Amino acid sequence: LTNWRTSTYHVIPEMLETKEQGQLRQGVPQQFAVVVRVPETAPPGNYDASLQVRTGGVLSEAATLRLSVLPFRLRKPAGIVWGLYPDTARWKTFDDAQIEAEMRNFQAHGINALMMYPQWNSAWALIDGKLRADFGEFRRRMGLYRKVGLGGPMGISIQGGEGVVEGLIREQTGQRNEDPIDVYCQLLGLIKAESVAGQWPEFCLHSVDEPHGGETLAAAVRTLRTIKEMGFRTFNTCYGKAVREALDPYLDFRCYNNIGFLSFPDQDATQALRLETLAANDVFWWYGTGCYTNRNFIQDGNTIANRFMGGFHFWRTGATGCWAWTFLRAKGNPFDDFDGASQREHKDARIAYPTRDGRGLISTLQWEGIREGIDDYRYIYTLQEHI
Repeated sequence: LTNWRTSTYHVIPEMLETKEQGQLRQGVPQQFAVVVRVPETAPPGNYDASLQVRTGGVLSEAATLRLSVLPFRLRKPAGIVWGLYPDTARWKTFDDAQIEAEMRNFQAHGINALMMYPQWNSAWALIDGKLRADFGEFRRRMGLYRKVGLGGPMGISIQGGEGVVEGLIREQTGQRNEDPIDVYCQLLGLIKAESVAGQWPEFCLHSVDEPHGGETLAAAVRTLRTIKEMGFRTFNTCYGKAVREALDPYLDFRCYNNIGFLSFPDQDATQALRLETLAANDVFWWYGTGCYTNRNFIQDGNTIANRFMGGFHFWRTGATGCWAWTFLRAKGNPFDDFDGASQREHKDARIAYPTRDGRGLISTLQWEGIREGIDDYRYIYTLQEHI
């Protein structure tokens, strides 16, 4: 589909499926990709290979490929975050080995922090006004997070937390509590205790997504104020006006939409936003890579948009965090973009696909674009360090 709520579509080859053999038809273009992983121990120099296609038992002419291994290592910049919304609801049917494999795939593509969801990956109960939590499932996931070497600052989402608390109160008392702040603070306290016991990496807490105004902005102020008072650092996917008018006193990590690219196309305006953020002693992050649809470009089925935005452009903005939304959020069959009409947004939102058996991942051009952009950033950083 061409947008989130539409009936128009275009045909985009995006999946990079591993196939031992397949059909080639005369006159019909077929796209192939080769991903080369250079061993850490490979000496610098040029490495030649040839590539041939066998059709009907006949080999094509050889295409010569030359790979140049350069005499330096790409350095990793300290304090720079490439974050990902991983859509962990899918992990309900995964065993730990599958979750670990997926986390390692994220890491292999340059991602070093995730948005995690203790609220939805834990069991909650309210007994005589006292909130209790079973963090068993989330604790295993955080153990894997640390095992593979993912770090922070990571995002911890309690989006919809007020609704969860109100539901628990209603379940216990049979009526709606107009002021559930006490139980909400208990929820925050339990998360804080678990973060200490589980030795979580540095994190920031997120409660309301993209609050422009009205009730969403009021909810963001209300929850972020409480979260801040409970001693957490706070995160919000935000817009300049909402921050200036309401959120700034309660916000630590400002994550702006498409800075310097679509929402703020003027580079001077981007730098003004950065200086404003730093003057408030806040952290300057942004989001916009992933699988968005926009008038001017589409991220599905190309490497260029995510590569440029998450690489050179990210470096140019001076931000210290770049978040990609969203990894794999299908509305039904992940291979059918037309079966989500009952959802608020019809189109599937996915950077990658599951394998046909659901146990692995199929890469895409947009997912490889994110990796290429992170490599680009590391080239620039390495050059700066050498200079």
